[in-house]
Amino acid sequence: MLNPTIRNDFFKNKQHAFIWSVLFLSPILGWLSVLVLGLVGLSQLRFWREIKFSFQNRSFLIAGAIILLYLITLFTFGRVHEFGLKALKFPAGLLVPFGLLVWFNKKNLSENVVSTSAVYAVIVISMLMGLEWLVYKLYFGVDARVRGLSANPLFVSAMLLPLQLLAIHNFKQATRAFKKIILLSWLMGLICLAMFLGARSSFMIMLGLSFISFFLQTEGYKNRLKFIFTIVILVSLLGVFLYYQAENISFFARMKMLLDFTTTLDVSHIQDESMQLRLSAWQAAWQAIVQQPWLGYGFAQERVALAQYLPQSALVLPTSHQEYLSFMLGAGVFGLISGVLYLLFPLLAIGLSNPKRRLALCLVAPFLLNAFTDTLLDDLRIIFYYTTIGLLLISVKVQRE
Repeated sequence: MLNPTIRNDFFKNKQHAFIWSVLFLSPILGWLSVLVLGLVGLSQLRFWREIKFSFQNRSFLIAGAIILLYLITLFTFGRVHEFGLKALKFPAGLLVPFGLLVWFNKKNLSENVVSTSAVYAVIVISMLMGLEWLVYKLYFGVDARVRGLSANPLFVSAMLLPLQLLAIHNFKQATRAFKKIILLSWLMGLICLAMFLGARSSFMIMLGLSFISFFLQTEGYKNRLKFIFTIVILVSLLGVFLYYQAENISFFARMKMLLDFTTTLDVSHIQDESMQLRLSAWQAAWQAIVQQPWLGYGFAQERVALAQYLPQSALVLPTSHQEYLSFMLGAGVFGLISGVLYLLFPLLAIGLSNPKRRLALCLVAPFLLNAFTDTLLDDLRIIFYYTTIGLLLISVKVQRE
C-alpha cells in the first residue's frame, strides 16, 4: 500500500480524496452486490430442487474427505491464525456463483448456463480489481497492490481465461450483450496480465496458463483453424504488451537470470529484487525442510524457520512464497500430501475417468502453476479456489442429471 506521506498528500486535494474514497469503497460495494445476488439465488427454492445434491455420490465423499484432511492438518499444525475473520468471507465467495446463476438464468439451468454464470461472476470481480489497479498505476503513478477483493488482479485475470473459454464454445448462441461483456473482459484481462508479467517476475510462469487452457479446450472444437488463429493473435498481443511494459528490466534478461541461477544456484547473480527475495526464500525453505522433513515447524513458525537459514542482512519474508514449500515447512511430508490433495481434489471429486476431467484440470491449472511462485491458501485469493471448485462440481452434477 502507499506510505503515510503520499496518502496524506492525496487527502489534501479534494479530487485525490474522492478517487481514494472510490478505490476504497469499490471492493466493499462489489462484495455487497454479489452477496445480495447470492442471497437472491439462495431464496430460489427451484434452484435447489433442480440441483438435487446427493451425498451418496462417491466423488463428493472423496472431496469431503480431502477437505477434512486438510482442515485437520491446519488445526493440528497451527495455521488457524491465518483464518480469523477471513473465514467469514469464504461463504460470501461461494454465494457469488449461486446468485449469478439464478439471477441471469432462472429458466434454463444447464451446464453451459453454470459456466456462463461463472464468467459473469469473475468478470464483475476482475473488472473492479483491474480498475483499482489501473487507477493507482496510471493516475497516481505508483505500483500499489490493492487489497480489496483479492491480493492480486493478475490472479483473477488469469482465472478469467479458462472460465471464459467455457462460454466461447457457444459464443455464436450468446446474446449480443454477453458477447460485448466477454470481449471487454478479455481485453481487460489481457492488459492486466501483460502489465503484471512485464513488471513482476513472480508471475512469468502464468504466461503458460493461456497455452494450457487453449490446448485443453481445442479437443472437439469444430473449427480448429479458427481457434488456433485466435490463440496466435492473443499470444501475440500478450507479447506486445509484455515487451512494452518491461521498463526496468527486460523479460528475456529475467529469463537469463533464472537460467544462470539453475546452473550456479547463486542468488547474487540475480539483479531483480523480487526474484532475489523469492529465490533466497526458496533456498532457505529447502535447507530448513532438509533438517526437519517429517513434521515441519508448524505453520505459525514459518517465518522463524526461514530466518534461521537466511543471511542476517536479507529481508525475511513471512512465507516462502511457494505453496508447496509452505506445506512442508508447516507440517512436513504430511502437510505436503494433504495440501496437494486439497489443490487436486476437483480432479479427484469428479473421477479421473470422467469426460469432464479436462475441464477440471483446466480450472485447477492456474492454481497449480501459481503455487510454484506464491502462496495460495492465505489472504482472499482462497475465495476464488472455493468458488471455482463449487462451480465445477455443480456443473458436473447438473450434467449427469
